[in-house]
Amino acid sequence: MNRQSAAVMPSDFDPQALLDAVDAQRRERGLTWADLSSQLHISTTTIRGMPKRRWGIELDGVIGLAHWCGRTVESFAGADGGPPPGPGSQRKRPPFLRFNTAGLHAAVDEERARRGMTWKQVATQVFPSGPWGEAQLRQMAKGGRSDVYKALAICGWLGRTIQSFMHETFF
Repeated sequence: MNRQSAAVMPSDFDPQALLDAVDAQRRERGLTWADLSSQLHISTTTIRGMPKRRWGIELDGVIGLAHWCGRTVESFAGADGGPPPGPGSQRKRPPFLRFNTAGLHAAVDEERARRGMTWKQVATQVFPSGPWGEAQLRQMAKGGRSDVYKALAICGWLGRTIQSFMHETFF
């Protein structure tokens, strides 16, 4: 199977691989965990606790960590997320890169309409074994933070990358 064109399933994301890559970069750059946390505006507990969580890993933090390592989010899920950013490209001051959850919703809604599908049909295709459903898809219209597993599954269904939904913000 060609992993570059395959839909990314949420269970493919490997938070331990991300933590290992971050730790290797941290050591290579001579940083303590506190230094890293200060640089990326992500708590040490959040960074080091990712592998212990099955769901609810916040995507903006994952984007920051992956970019700091010079990789895409999808590269930690066995897929191609497009051209990788340069190592250390995570910004230390605003504007920061954030995931556009409302933009993802708009893209899903457009594709749903194009395919003549209901929200329930989309949810069944995107999340065949759960844990989310049509309510979670519709809720994205409000924007806000997104879970890495959910975003990967939806982007995979759309055939788009996480990077294609990133934007700059001052908070």
